[in-house]
Amino acid sequence: MIGSGILFVVFSALVRIPAVTDAEGKVLLAIHSMTTKGFERAMLNLNAIGGPKPIYAFAMCLAAYWLQKRRPDLTAFVVVGCGLSGGLNLALRAAFHRHRPELWHTLIYDHSFVWSFPSGHSCLVATISSAVLIPMAASRTKTIATAIACAYCFVVAATTLVLGVHYPIDILAGWLSGWIVIYATWLAITLKSKHVETEP
Repeated sequence: MIGSGILFVVFSALVRIPAVTDAEGKVLLAIHSMTTKGFERAMLNLNAIGGPKPIYAFAMCLAAYWLQKRRPDLTAFVVVGCGLSGGLNLALRAAFHRHRPELWHTLIYDHSFVWSFPSGHSCLVATISSAVLIPMAASRTKTIATAIACAYCFVVAATTLVLGVHYPIDILAGWLSGWIVIYATWLAITLKSKHVETEP
């Protein structure tokens, strides 16, 4: 987690460098030159699966699952972790004030009112994916679940690049911030549970 934090700090420094933003813009334009309107519309539909509404709806279902399994620790892990991740993302955007790319007319309506760094979609998909995977450490299906989660994260990230609403570093920082928050929540709840178990 420390390494992820250091990497996030590096990304947060890079976004302040105009030359980096210019290079990222060229990457987005290269991607845009290879896409069609039909493909962009398909990406617009896929983009919705990484939005706040479906993510938080799934998080509530996951929390309800752990609650009926009589696992209040895992219920708290999902609720607190996802809540903190979303809140931190908004705070970071407000702090960095990085403008979104304005390289062509995007199909996402009026996206400019929310700052660009770090990506909210990337943050949320990394958060919910990690919330599912972390408790599965000893599960036989973790490999399959990890592959599905990674594909999900990459697909959602790809939609924001194709639609031109985020720079590449926004996405990387979003993944990192989501992972850091959810893993920190896991460590805090795990340590608390161990402390309670060892109390006389």
